[in-house]
Amino acid sequence: FQDGSVTELAFTEFQTQGGTPDEAGINLLLNTYYSSLLNAANQKDAAQIAGVNETMRAAAAQQIAAEPLTGKTLQFTNAAVNFGSVQITQVNNLPGFVCTASISYSYTLPEDSTASTTAMMYEVCEFVFENNAWVLNRTAAIDEPRFTAGDVSALTAAAAPSADSAASAPASSA
Repeated sequence: FQDGSVTELAFTEFQTQGGTPDEAGINLLLNTYYSSLLNAANQKDAAQIAGVNETMRAAAAQQIAAEPLTGKTLQFTNAAVNFGSVQITQVNNLPGFVCTASISYSYTLPEDSTASTTAMMYEVCEFVFENNAWVLNRTAAIDEPRFTAGDVSALTAAAAPSADSAASAPASSA
């Protein structure tokens, strides 16, 4: 605090007053969400989804009730940000950032619970600073080349968040 007469905190210059989380912090946000998403799909309980705002929770609740997340036992492995893709933005006049993420997991099918298949998905993630916390606002599926290139255009091209584009379905690969 440079001016003792100013007692109210303002988060107007989020690039210099707090900023976005570092790489480890973003990975923690990603791991929290994606591990809870897969757990929620296994439990068939959207209340298990963590690290999201209400817009994203509604979209993720639809996602866990649909293919390819249903009919499988899912095991989260890891989520990682392409830190070079992080771009500071604003979402509905709130501080935010977008980034690309890779998510690895495995799954088993009910007919053969001994055979586990490894899968990867790539997404662009948009986080917003709401109620004193970074929360996931929306996601969009992308391919591996776009992840590697740090291409966040799948979300930055849109003018405003919308629940119908909030969740993307994982793509599996053997």
